[in-house]
Amino acid sequence: MLLDANLCSSVGGLTDAYSAPHSGSECWHRTLLNICWGQQFMVSKTFSKRLTRRAAVVLEAAALCLGSTSAMAAVVCSSAPVSVPANIDGVYLNVVTGATGTSGSGVSGWDINLYQTGASALYFFWPTTPASSFGGVATGTVYDSLTAGATVSSAQTYSVASGGGGPTNYVNWQTTTAQTGRYLGVRFYNEATSAINYGWLQMDTGAASGFPATINQFCYENTGAAITTGAGADAAPTLTYNPSSAVTFPSGAAGTATASIAITSAGAAGAGQSALSGCAISGSGASSFGAVSITPANGIINSTTTSGSIDLSCTRGASEATATLACTETATPTVAGSPFTRSWSLTCPAAAAAVSPGTVSGTTVTLPTIRLPSTTSSAPLTFTASGSAASVTCTASGAGFSAAPSPLSLTPGVPGTVTVSYSGSSTGTFTGSLSCVTTASGGPFTYPLSVTVGQTLAPTTIPSLGTVGLWTMLLGFLGMGMFLTARSRS
Repeated sequence: MLLDANLCSSVGGLTDAYSAPHSGSECWHRTLLNICWGQQFMVSKTFSKRLTRRAAVVLEAAALCLGSTSAMAAVVCSSAPVSVPANIDGVYLNVVTGATGTSGSGVSGWDINLYQTGASALYFFWPTTPASSFGGVATGTVYDSLTAGATVSSAQTYSVASGGGGPTNYVNWQTTTAQTGRYLGVRFYNEATSAINYGWLQMDTGAASGFPATINQFCYENTGAAITTGAGADAAPTLTYNPSSAVTFPSGAAGTATASIAITSAGAAGAGQSALSGCAISGSGASSFGAVSITPANGIINSTTTSGSIDLSCTRGASEATATLACTETATPTVAGSPFTRSWSLTCPAAAAAVSPGTVSGTTVTLPTIRLPSTTSSAPLTFTASGSAASVTCTASGAGFSAAPSPLSLTPGVPGTVTVSYSGSSTGTFTGSLSCVTTASGGPFTYPLSVTVGQTLAPTTIPSLGTVGLWTMLLGFLGMGMFLTARSRS
């Protein structure tokens, strides 16, 4: 669709610098201006490539207009990591659109090309037009490796040295140690506003050659104003864990024990986040540990959620259990080394031994009565250990009383018996006491003792019938039989 020539003429005067903040109506006028500018060259194949790029700018400008009717000055950032291929093509980057590619023709309006030469070193290459609208912040012709907080503006010196300039120009990026979290300040031509903008690329590079190289994030100020390295960026928080490497669960009786790893954070900015996921427990004692729970539930720590925890549990048993917890921490935007593996050694102590009696402590234990000439009597008391092995030592007091075995060794879950005995030949009721102590919790136990010793019971005497008596009884039975027989016959 072509616009009317009069309409194009009416917007032709809007040629002020695009670097100024603009309102929604101004934005639409600039969109029309770009469309009109494009019409003038549609008849010329010579300008076809440039017209294609201008059309893309028109669409971007229209989108910006739809999104705002007020001043639109802002720091614009992209946090998608860009890896730099280690070859002569490297990667071409358009800072405004975020587009990347392996050739300049494939990335319309590219602003910088990072690449590697046969010398296996990192170099920068720049566009040639418009003049004095591109380059990297430098001291002389040596590209600066900036730290956070540095200014990038029209006041800085910009170099356009490429690989042909030799490694001297790149000494700050081809160092003996890896560069982590450093910034390359840049100026570039913003096709969307037809103005020079200033920005930065946060990069991590390898030692000596500058490879491997990754652009973690890049930002620019879209009005042409100065920008500070790190300003406007999304930054993943740095997470700190307490305890940092080992978790020992609290001791106690058999059963469930809990422990927690506290998570704190610092440095989150914008949409940056660090996410904890994939927590798993492994090792010989892993079965003694319960499922891992992360707070917050999604494991994401950011500028809003600044703390959390890893919650753990274990079951204390007869022996100590050990294992390893490993979790994956992923930073967005990425930082050197991400994703990280965070790990802790876990120790679940053996359950503390406890002893429980079969007879409640304080209950009187009455031994069976002794009848002379018997002189001994005994009664059992049972004890059971839980958690771990234990022993019980019982001591009887009072003449004639004793207890065995002493000590009594107990296996967890298996009842053991202490036998309380009395020995004596004097009649009467005798008392004593039993005191038991244990190597585990649950004691001590005390029991009053009692036993009665009595005389032998007199036997019952059955008188003898003698010979005469025996015959008399037999004759009596015989006579009774004859009588009954006679009566039956009659």
